[in-house]
Amino acid sequence: MLINRPAIGIDVAKDFCVYAAVSPNGTILVNPFKALNTKKGLFFALGEIKKVEDAFGSKPAIVLESTGHFSQRIVHFFLKQELDVFHINPLISHSIKNSSVRKVKTDQVDAVDLAKLFFTQDLHNTYIPSEALANLKTLSRTRFQLVEQRAGILNQLIAAIEQVAPLFPKVFDPSSLTALTLLTQFPAPAEWSSTSNHKAIMEMLESLPRRGKNYAHKNMKPYWIVPEMPNLLVFNCQPILVLYKFTLAIYDSWMPKLKLLMAKLTNGQNNFLKSHCLKAYLV
Repeated sequence: MLINRPAIGIDVAKDFCVYAAVSPNGTILVNPFKALNTKKGLFFALGEIKKVEDAFGSKPAIVLESTGHFSQRIVHFFLKQELDVFHINPLISHSIKNSSVRKVKTDQVDAVDLAKLFFTQDLHNTYIPSEALANLKTLSRTRFQLVEQRAGILNQLIAAIEQVAPLFPKVFDPSSLTALTLLTQFPAPAEWSSTSNHKAIMEMLESLPRRGKNYAHKNMKPYWIVPEMPNLLVFNCQPILVLYKFTLAIYDSWMPKLKLLMAKLTNGQNNFLKSHCLKAYLV
């Protein structure tokens, strides 16, 4: 199909973009130029694009690689200006560029090459997702990242605990409320086997939700019947105690964040489903 509109190739970087305007026959309409990714810089680029539109008599197509959050704000800006935006998978654009004889890598040349791809590739328009869907995607992505980080910190915590109390992960789930409460209030193994703390530990464990006296006594018995356990290590464990106290504090701080995020995620899911069910009903 004959395309009778210019294309604007955009090479996206973190702080700026390089723009190039190309006609359907491959002629460079405007020398590649750089503009910052600020409000002023984006409107300057928009002004140059408008000049191309006026000179060519047709609205240009915006072509750029998908580069995560760097490109998202650029795409959103030009879509708001009612321009057609086309995203290109970097794997595709790189394979096409690498197949040429040219081995020079410059932002200006890449911007021109991206614009030319509009005339040779079957590209699809990019659309702004609904606000509910955009929020849902952001919340889901953030939750996934937080869960991964929490799992990594939990593994560090278990590794530190096993060096000062090898039996602990076998008796308690280190991520459970019981274990976190015990470690927070009595972080040193010597405190678990100290008879002066037995009553306080039992009362603390008995007060936990869905736990009772039998549970507390059963799980703490291994530490009370092996009073020499804190001395099993042949090296000074104070640095490790400091490490696992620090790791515990970080892990513990993750929990309220995840609960808050999960509440927002659930609310976002409900809003998204309500809006789409309403649209389907109206249709």
